[in-house]
Amino acid sequence: MMQTEFEFFSCRNCGAGTKGFSPNSLCHSCAAARVTRRSKFEPHFGFIVQEIKKGHGLPAICEANDWSYGAVASFLATKRANGVDVPPLLTRCKCRLCEERFLHKSSLCGWCSKECRRRWYTLQDLERHARSRAIISGVSVESLDYLEVYKEQNGCCRWCGTHQDIFGRVFKAGHMIAESGGVTFDHRKPISCGGGHTRGNVQMLCKRCHHWKTSCDNRHKGDAGYDGAYAEVSTSVNGGPWQYGWK
Repeated sequence: MMQTEFEFFSCRNCGAGTKGFSPNSLCHSCAAARVTRRSKFEPHFGFIVQEIKKGHGLPAICEANDWSYGAVASFLATKRANGVDVPPLLTRCKCRLCEERFLHKSSLCGWCSKECRRRWYTLQDLERHARSRAIISGVSVESLDYLEVYKEQNGCCRWCGTHQDIFGRVFKAGHMIAESGGVTFDHRKPISCGGGHTRGNVQMLCKRCHHWKTSCDNRHKGDAGYDGAYAEVSTSVNGGPWQYGWK
């Protein structure tokens, strides 16, 4: 029978000389103190598990009970290694789209819901498609983030001023009163007329205003000297498409 040979190492906690199997060994006093720290959470194990299942993050649980986060996490890891059923720890994340805080078992999760995930990828696809059109047309091109354009305009349509969320829903006093069908992004001077895919030429419009401007662009883009300005002037003269809208 083989005998395990101990070697002399420094305790990884206090630095005292100790015998062990690896350089990560603890001396007897530090190991005993570690067991004592972990054992004090044993009576609270059921409570901790219930709080985690309710959706509370471990940092919040430790802060509410004045516990050390590292000690509790180490205690739960030991329980899990011993075959005890411990629910996965939840991490507080931030949604890439709506910036809401939410709890998830993975810190790499970037969206609080499937709706936000789909909308975020839709914005990426819209920007990528517009950039490709600009490259093919040979006009100036910048890599843009449509979500930043939305934030700069505070969620308000450039033409009618209607405020809507990133999904195109219009709220009043906390209640949804209309749904425009989605926020859209438009080039003030159309790419077909030489307008570039740049921050100064991109604006956020509601879907109805975007349809109005597109119809103006299609009707007048063959006119000499037309650069998309007629559409913006016509809205101020004729009242714009929002006369049938939410104002």
